[in-house]
Amino acid sequence: MPTPPNVHIAPLSDLDIPKTFGVMSLSFGADAPFINAYFPAHATPAGRAAGGGGYCRDRGLDGEEGVRRYWPEEEDREWMGVLWRDYVKPRTGALVGAEGRGVYVLELLAVHPEYRRLGAGAALVNVGLKAAEEKGVDAIIESTDAGGPLYEKCGLKCEIERIVFDVGEQFGGKKTPKLCFMTKGAVAAS
Repeated sequence: MPTPPNVHIAPLSDLDIPKTFGVMSLSFGADAPFINAYFPAHATPAGRAAGGGGYCRDRGLDGEEGVRRYWPEEEDREWMGVLWRDYVKPRTGALVGAEGRGVYVLELLAVHPEYRRLGAGAALVNVGLKAAEEKGVDAIIESTDAGGPLYEKCGLKCEIERIVFDVGEQFGGKKTPKLCFMTKGAVAAS
């Protein structure tokens, strides 16, 4: 599917990350359990400012110090750890199944709410799928219910309808993410 003429896709620089982070926050809103855990207070102006700078600076999370800086509350760190443990299981399975070829992860697709349904989401997905195809590897994504129809339209298929988050008694009252694990198999590059 070609990119619509009103959509321009370009790589981001570190200077673009804070604004892009704000778009991600607006797109997912406050009712996104994984985003809420991964980016504490992202739905507030202060959280957006901290998250945008932190996303750029701390994704490596330089050991325990970086983790504590990003999630200062111990309960938040533990909650994110519990979610992350189960979140990466399907990814790990895809990597093992790729037998050393790797996979292409489509990560955190977000379109500003005012610009939805104009083709930007499909254009972004298709850029990732084309890159995966050129490398001859599978593309994978963890999809929310809202994103699933777009990914299916672009050719991804649901492999795991609901990723299971075993949060135990300690976090039994917390809302867990509803994510589908989707893939599109590699097509031999011509």
